[in-house]
Amino acid sequence: MGVLHMDAPKNGLTIALVGPESSGKSTLCCALAETFKTHFVAEYARTYFEKQRPEHYTPELIYKLMNQQLELETQASQKANILFCDTSAVSFAVWSKIRFGYVWPSIEARLKEHFNTFTLVLSPDLPWVNDGIRENPLDLKRIFNTHINFLQALALPYGIVKGKGPERMQSALAQLQNYGPVANALKL
Repeated sequence: MGVLHMDAPKNGLTIALVGPESSGKSTLCCALAETFKTHFVAEYARTYFEKQRPEHYTPELIYKLMNQQLELETQASQKANILFCDTSAVSFAVWSKIRFGYVWPSIEARLKEHFNTFTLVLSPDLPWVNDGIRENPLDLKRIFNTHINFLQALALPYGIVKGKGPERMQSALAQLQNYGPVANALKL
């Protein structure tokens, strides 16, 4: 149905796609939304950095971007029972941890308020592509593992997506099918 720039659906299902840069999140998010004939929420931080390219940024900016992302998700959840999100609150905590060595307290507090129904963590098995915004070509595995660590610490359900091309979509569908509440909602 398309991109809606907009906390989780009140009675619906949210599936977030997270992982390292250049792991195919945006492409897969769009494909899943199309497959299930629903909406997706694009990554607001990407849009922001495409328009404004600050040389230096702070945890406060990450927090601001996180709040904007979650607001877009809230707005989109009013229009769709199933929503795919091209990032999650967890990703902002990971971003803060990787970039600054700690999770800024406001990000951590907000993280504990917002959970997706299910998270797909994309493996760093695709080639890293420099798009002028990405900044971590050598940290892909660490970013992947940090996402897993946060999800486990918060006891949030997730599945790992691997593969290239059509294999990646099949891997995502298999992970969605393996989690009962998602499989039931998506009729898998």
